[in-house]
Amino acid sequence: ASIERPRMAVAGSGAALGIDAVADQDWELSGRTSFAPVQISDRLWICPPWNPLPDSANQIQVTITPGLAFGTGTHATTQLCLQQIERHNFEGGKVLDWGCGSGVLAIAALRLGARSATGVDLDPKAMVASRENALINGVADALDLCTPDALSDNAQYDLVVANILAGTIMELADTLERHLKPHGILILSGILSAQVARVRASFAQYNLTSTYREEWACLCGLRIAS
Repeated sequence: ASIERPRMAVAGSGAALGIDAVADQDWELSGRTSFAPVQISDRLWICPPWNPLPDSANQIQVTITPGLAFGTGTHATTQLCLQQIERHNFEGGKVLDWGCGSGVLAIAALRLGARSATGVDLDPKAMVASRENALINGVADALDLCTPDALSDNAQYDLVVANILAGTIMELADTLERHLKPHGILILSGILSAQVARVRASFAQYNLTSTYREEWACLCGLRIAS
Protein backbone atom coordinates (compact mmCIF):
# COMPACT_ATOMS: atom_id res chain seq x y z
CA ALA A 1 0.00 0.00 0.00
CA SER A 2 1.06 3.59 -0.51
CA ILE A 3 0.55 6.67 1.58
CA GLU A 4 -0.28 10.21 0.50
CA ARG A 5 2.06 13.11 1.17
CA PRO A 6 0.85 16.75 1.04
CA ARG A 7 2.52 18.97 -1.56
CA MET A 8 2.51 22.77 -1.83
CA ALA A 9 3.29 24.67 -4.98
CA VAL A 10 3.71 28.46 -4.92
CA ALA A 11 2.93 30.42 -8.04
CA GLY A 12 3.09 34.20 -7.92
CA SER A 13 1.17 35.45 -4.91
CA GLY A 14 -0.97 32.35 -4.61
CA ALA A 15 -0.37 28.82 -3.37
CA ALA A 16 -1.74 25.49 -4.53
CA LEU A 17 -2.00 22.31 -2.50
CA GLY A 18 -1.61 18.87 -3.97
CA ILE A 19 -1.05 15.27 -2.88
CA ASP A 20 1.68 12.89 -4.03
CA ALA A 21 1.59 9.13 -3.54
CA VAL A 22 4.55 7.64 -1.70
CA ALA A 23 5.29 3.96 -2.02
CA ASP A 24 4.88 1.92 1.14
CA GLN A 25 8.00 0.68 2.93
CA ASP A 26 9.14 -0.63 6.26
CA TRP A 27 9.15 2.73 8.05
CA GLU A 28 10.73 1.37 11.23
CA LEU A 29 13.53 -0.23 9.24
CA SER A 30 14.09 2.89 7.13
CA GLY A 31 14.37 5.02 10.27
CA ARG A 32 17.20 2.86 11.55
CA THR A 33 19.62 4.42 9.09
CA SER A 34 19.68 7.58 11.22
CA PHE A 35 21.04 5.68 14.24
CA ALA A 36 24.68 4.77 13.78
CA PRO A 37 27.17 3.83 16.54
CA VAL A 38 28.18 6.89 18.58
CA GLN A 39 31.73 7.15 19.90
CA ILE A 40 31.84 8.67 23.39
CA SER A 41 35.54 8.12 24.06
CA ASP A 42 38.44 5.96 22.91
CA ARG A 43 36.79 2.89 24.44
CA LEU A 44 33.10 3.73 25.08
CA TRP A 45 30.50 3.48 22.32
CA ILE A 46 26.70 3.62 22.20
CA CYS A 47 25.30 1.32 19.51
CA PRO A 48 21.84 0.36 18.26
CA PRO A 49 21.26 -3.40 18.41
CA TRP A 50 21.17 -3.73 14.63
CA ASN A 51 24.55 -2.04 14.14
CA PRO A 52 27.09 -3.32 16.69
CA LEU A 53 30.81 -2.77 16.37
CA PRO A 54 33.16 -5.71 15.85
CA ASP A 55 34.18 -7.23 19.18
CA SER A 56 37.25 -5.62 20.68
CA ALA A 57 38.91 -6.10 24.04
CA ASN A 58 39.56 -2.35 24.19
CA GLN A 59 35.97 -1.26 23.65
CA ILE A 60 32.88 -1.11 25.84
CA GLN A 61 29.68 -1.10 23.83
CA VAL A 62 26.40 -0.04 25.37
CA THR A 63 23.49 -1.23 23.24
CA ILE A 64 20.45 1.05 23.25
CA THR A 65 17.26 0.63 21.22
CA PRO A 66 16.18 4.13 20.11
CA GLY A 67 12.63 5.35 20.15
CA LEU A 68 10.90 4.42 23.41
CA ALA A 69 12.52 7.01 25.69
CA PHE A 70 15.10 9.81 25.73
CA GLY A 71 18.76 8.85 25.61
CA THR A 72 20.15 7.30 22.43
CA GLY A 73 23.68 8.63 22.82
CA THR A 74 23.27 11.13 20.00
CA HIS A 75 22.25 14.14 22.12
CA ALA A 76 24.97 16.44 23.43
CA THR A 77 23.76 16.25 27.04
CA THR A 78 23.84 12.44 27.05
CA GLN A 79 27.36 12.43 25.63
CA LEU A 80 28.57 14.97 28.18
CA CYS A 81 27.20 12.86 31.04
CA LEU A 82 28.68 9.66 29.64
CA GLN A 83 32.10 11.27 29.38
CA GLN A 84 31.95 12.34 33.02
CA ILE A 85 30.77 8.91 34.16
CA GLU A 86 33.70 7.28 32.40
CA ARG A 87 36.15 9.90 33.65
CA HIS A 88 35.36 9.18 37.30
CA ASN A 89 36.00 5.71 38.63
CA PHE A 90 32.77 4.27 40.01
CA GLU A 91 33.91 0.66 39.89
CA GLY A 92 32.11 -1.17 42.69
CA GLY A 93 29.97 1.89 43.46
CA LYS A 94 26.25 2.63 43.52
CA VAL A 95 24.69 4.92 40.91
CA LEU A 96 21.43 6.90 40.87
CA ASP A 97 20.16 8.02 37.45
CA TRP A 98 17.36 10.54 38.05
CA GLY A 99 15.19 10.82 34.94
CA CYS A 100 16.66 7.66 33.46
CA GLY A 101 14.78 7.64 30.13
CA SER A 102 16.26 4.81 28.08
CA GLY A 103 18.57 3.86 30.96
CA VAL A 104 21.66 4.68 28.92
CA LEU A 105 23.53 6.46 31.74
CA ALA A 106 22.83 3.85 34.41
CA ILE A 107 23.61 1.01 32.01
CA ALA A 108 26.85 2.64 30.88
CA ALA A 109 27.90 3.06 34.52
CA LEU A 110 27.23 -0.63 35.12
CA ARG A 111 29.15 -1.65 32.01
CA LEU A 112 32.03 0.53 33.25
CA GLY A 113 32.15 -1.33 36.55
CA ALA A 114 29.54 0.10 38.93
CA ARG A 115 28.16 -2.51 41.33
CA SER A 116 24.52 -1.43 41.11
CA ALA A 117 22.35 1.34 39.71
CA THR A 118 18.88 2.73 40.30
CA GLY A 119 16.93 4.46 37.55
CA VAL A 120 14.17 6.87 38.54
CA ASP A 121 11.55 8.19 36.13
CA LEU A 122 7.91 9.27 36.04
CA ASP A 123 7.27 7.88 32.54
CA PRO A 124 6.14 4.22 32.39
CA LYS A 125 7.69 3.99 28.91
CA ALA A 126 11.06 4.85 30.42
CA MET A 127 10.72 1.91 32.78
CA VAL A 128 9.98 -0.41 29.88
CA ALA A 129 12.83 0.96 27.76
CA SER A 130 15.36 0.87 30.62
CA ARG A 131 14.44 -2.70 31.51
CA GLU A 132 14.68 -3.89 27.90
CA ASN A 133 17.99 -2.13 27.36
CA ALA A 134 19.38 -3.53 30.60
CA LEU A 135 18.46 -7.03 29.46
CA ILE A 136 20.18 -6.48 26.10
CA ASN A 137 23.34 -5.36 27.90
CA GLY A 138 23.30 -8.18 30.46
CA VAL A 139 22.98 -5.87 33.49
CA ALA A 140 19.29 -6.28 34.37
CA ASP A 141 20.09 -7.94 37.71
CA ALA A 142 22.11 -4.88 38.79
CA LEU A 143 19.54 -2.24 37.75
CA ASP A 144 16.57 -1.26 39.91
CA LEU A 145 13.85 0.96 38.48
CA CYS A 146 11.26 3.00 40.34
CA THR A 147 9.20 6.18 40.35
CA PRO A 148 10.48 9.09 42.46
CA ASP A 149 7.97 8.51 45.26
CA ALA A 150 9.05 4.86 45.56
CA LEU A 151 12.72 5.67 46.19
CA SER A 152 13.66 5.33 49.84
CA ASP A 153 14.57 8.64 51.50
CA ASN A 154 17.55 6.90 53.10
CA ALA A 155 19.04 5.55 49.88
CA GLN A 156 22.45 7.04 49.12
CA TYR A 157 24.74 6.65 46.13
CA ASP A 158 28.35 7.21 45.10
CA LEU A 159 27.18 8.91 41.91
CA VAL A 160 23.99 10.89 41.33
CA VAL A 161 23.37 11.93 37.74
CA ALA A 162 20.42 13.97 36.48
CA ASN A 163 20.16 14.73 32.77
CA ILE A 164 16.80 16.48 32.68
CA LEU A 165 15.88 20.20 32.53
CA ALA A 166 17.58 23.05 34.39
CA GLY A 167 14.39 24.16 36.15
CA THR A 168 13.63 20.64 37.36
CA ILE A 169 17.23 20.14 38.49
CA MET A 170 17.04 23.27 40.64
CA GLU A 171 13.73 22.13 42.14
CA LEU A 172 15.36 18.78 42.98
CA ALA A 173 18.47 20.27 44.63
CA ASP A 174 17.57 19.08 48.13
CA THR A 175 16.47 15.66 46.90
CA LEU A 176 19.63 15.02 44.91
CA GLU A 177 21.71 16.23 47.85
CA ARG A 178 19.95 13.81 50.19
CA HIS A 179 20.70 10.82 47.98
CA LEU A 180 24.39 11.57 47.44
CA LYS A 181 26.90 9.96 49.78
CA PRO A 182 29.54 12.14 51.45
CA HIS A 183 32.38 12.57 48.93
CA GLY A 184 30.08 11.33 46.16
CA ILE A 185 30.04 12.80 42.65
CA LEU A 186 27.14 14.87 41.27
CA ILE A 187 26.61 15.14 37.51
CA LEU A 188 23.98 17.54 36.14
CA SER A 189 23.03 18.16 32.52
CA GLY A 190 20.13 19.15 30.32
CA ILE A 191 21.34 22.66 31.07
CA LEU A 192 21.71 25.37 28.46
CA SER A 193 24.90 27.41 28.62
CA ALA A 194 22.91 30.50 29.59
CA GLN A 195 21.43 28.62 32.59
CA VAL A 196 24.72 27.49 34.16
CA ALA A 197 25.04 30.35 36.65
CA ARG A 198 21.53 29.82 38.03
CA VAL A 199 22.05 26.07 38.42
CA ARG A 200 25.40 26.65 40.13
CA ALA A 201 23.71 28.97 42.62
CA SER A 202 21.31 26.15 43.58
CA PHE A 203 24.28 23.83 44.23
CA ALA A 204 26.67 26.31 45.84
CA GLN A 205 27.91 23.61 48.24
CA TYR A 206 29.55 21.76 45.30
CA ASN A 207 32.78 22.56 43.45
CA LEU A 208 31.11 22.06 40.08
CA THR A 209 33.19 22.23 36.91
CA SER A 210 31.60 22.80 33.51
CA THR A 211 31.99 21.05 30.19
CA TYR A 212 30.19 22.16 27.05
CA ARG A 213 28.97 20.79 23.76
CA GLU A 214 27.01 22.89 21.30
CA GLU A 215 24.67 25.07 23.41
CA TRP A 216 24.55 22.55 26.27
CA ALA A 217 26.48 22.31 29.53
CA CYS A 218 27.27 19.56 32.03
CA LEU A 219 28.19 20.33 35.65
CA CYS A 220 30.17 17.83 37.67
CA GLY A 221 31.78 17.90 41.09
CA LEU A 222 32.11 16.98 44.75
CA ARG A 223 30.42 18.51 47.73
CA ILE A 224 32.68 21.12 49.32
CA ALA A 225 33.65 20.09 52.85
CA SER A 226 32.06 22.36 55.47
